[in-house]
Amino acid sequence: MIIDFRETEEGYTTSADICIVGTGVAGLTLARELLKTGLKICLVESGGEDFDRDTQDLYDGEVTGRTYSPLKKSRLRFFGGTTAIWGGRCVPLDPIDFEPRPGICETGWPFRIDALSEYYAKANEHFELPFDVYDERLWEKTNINPPAFDHDQIRSGFWQFDDKYWRFGLAQCRDLTEHPRVEVLLHANVVNIDTNDNTHKITQLKIASLNGKRGAIKARKFVLACGGIENARLLLAADQINPHGLGNDHDQVGRYFMEHPRARIGTLKLQDPVSFWLTYRKHFLRGGHKVIPALRLGEKIQRETRALNSAMTIKFQVSPEKGVTSSKALYDTILKNSSPNRFMRRIWRYQRRATDFFSSLGVRDLAKRQMKAGKGDLYLIGRAEQAPNPDSRIMLSSERDALGMRKSVLDWRLLPVDTHSLRVLADTFDGELRRINLGSVEKSNWLETDTIDWPIDSTIGRHPIGGYHHMGTTRMADDARQGVVDAQCCVHGMDNLYIAGSSVFPTSGWANPTLTIVAMTLRLAEHLTDKMSTT
Repeated sequence: MIIDFRETEEGYTTSADICIVGTGVAGLTLARELLKTGLKICLVESGGEDFDRDTQDLYDGEVTGRTYSPLKKSRLRFFGGTTAIWGGRCVPLDPIDFEPRPGICETGWPFRIDALSEYYAKANEHFELPFDVYDERLWEKTNINPPAFDHDQIRSGFWQFDDKYWRFGLAQCRDLTEHPRVEVLLHANVVNIDTNDNTHKITQLKIASLNGKRGAIKARKFVLACGGIENARLLLAADQINPHGLGNDHDQVGRYFMEHPRARIGTLKLQDPVSFWLTYRKHFLRGGHKVIPALRLGEKIQRETRALNSAMTIKFQVSPEKGVTSSKALYDTILKNSSPNRFMRRIWRYQRRATDFFSSLGVRDLAKRQMKAGKGDLYLIGRAEQAPNPDSRIMLSSERDALGMRKSVLDWRLLPVDTHSLRVLADTFDGELRRINLGSVEKSNWLETDTIDWPIDSTIGRHPIGGYHHMGTTRMADDARQGVVDAQCCVHGMDNLYIAGSSVFPTSGWANPTLTIVAMTLRLAEHLTDKMSTT
């Protein structure tokens, strides 16, 4: 049942067994799983059925530290959330991502990857992905024999793609929106989290709409699933009893903000660039499936050099020093100045499909001719793991939004080890190319220092700064002095408040977070089901 909170009577109050705040991939996955248990669920969404500028402006905030995209441009605030513009890339974290890594502070999860194995398998099914592996074993599906790199030094990983259009939009979620035990509140913004006197238990959420309506939601359990920025913002803003906010007795909320920073890290000098490019470009397989290979550091070299689990892709460009092409500049201008409403999102999707179509046909031959004529080069584009850094954080501004909530401030900071890791990746790859007589890497000049001010190169892709992957701000740890939630995603010191999504990730790896978000959410759903059945 969908209810537009703007149209309810003043003082509207509702109740449920579980209240989930946010209707992105985490919130909707959790609701679907919990619906199987017979529980009553309330889904709370700030936006409506589609993009609305006034609602989107509630995401406005300040960026300090390293340059980042405007906060209200890097996520969407309506039913389905940022999945509406998601590119569909799916890949799990690697085993090493869960391990404490000597020399790199604050790494390690409270459990190892085996604890997520069954949930990753279920996440694969959720996205209807064709393969259950993401490493070198996928080369067999491409019918390509890749270079014989030493896997202790350089390994392959693969992205698979969810190609279903707007999987988390309203049209695909009628099983939730039309269910009698699900109440979906649209245009309902959480403006306060009420607790008992010792702040150990949530009593209700106060909600408000932009047209002035106020109300409340009562539940046995509450889950914040609003993303890496808003989850932290809501906890910090709930400061009526504890001036530091909820779950923040040890000043951990908002810290350890992580992204997947991107940069050009080198130029390939190869004996046969065409064959190499054909190996590491997007592959179109039988059944309409697509995969893209990435190159990453092997676990052994990571441990030996104390480097992060960063990766890179291969990009062919004709003249990157001249900037973006006029056609791409026009496309980027339209993209920047257009609202991401349903109409524009369809146009963007058609554009991506057209790009795939031509890429699978004539573009490959055009690129081959250009390479053979020496009119372009192959470049290494880094997709880095960012080290956990307590000084990289979300804070609250003194400025307030239209609902009276303090706005977010992102102070994004990298560390020398982030640069060191990409330098090791480029050097290791260079060594492997030379060992098997394929060529070499001409490393980018900026990698010769430990700069944390990485160059921003608009020609490397649609997201030249980072992937809009907001992680780590309510990180998971067994000890409340080192994190915000425990291994079950329950906020330390609280009885009935949980957090879902990538904000609980202690580390990020190189992998896009969505598949792991779903796996973690399925695990949380199982825990909540057990918990609710005994209370």
